Amino acid sequence: MDQWVARSYAAGCTAVRNWIAALETSAAMRTRLAFAAEHWMAAINPDNFLATNPQAIRRAVDTGGASLAAGMRLMAADVARGRVSNTDEAAFEVGRDLATTPGAVVMKNQLVELIQY
Repeated sequence: MDQWVARSYAAGCTAVRNWIAALETSAAMRTRLAFAAEHWMAAINPDNFLATNPQAIRRAVDTGGASLAAGMRLMAADVARGRVSNTDEAAFEVGRDLATTPGAVVMKNQLVELIQY
């Protein structure tokens, strides 16, 4: 990544973290804000965009664009499914690659489900 872009991104993230830390609000509110800000900052990381990711550009050049075509095929499959998948879901079969164990949800909120086995 271009050094100016990397330094600008890092400086912006530091400023947001410092701003949240300095807010005159409850610790719980600062925690919630920090959580949301970290996710937002991860989403806008310049490494996530082709134009600002020199490794992705280099790979695209080295593969004659095949890496970009493969990425577009994966994105089209995600759009068709209506959700993002990080694995080949057809590669897993219950009883062969996945185990099923009876369990009970002991705690659930908007972020997690805690299951006791």
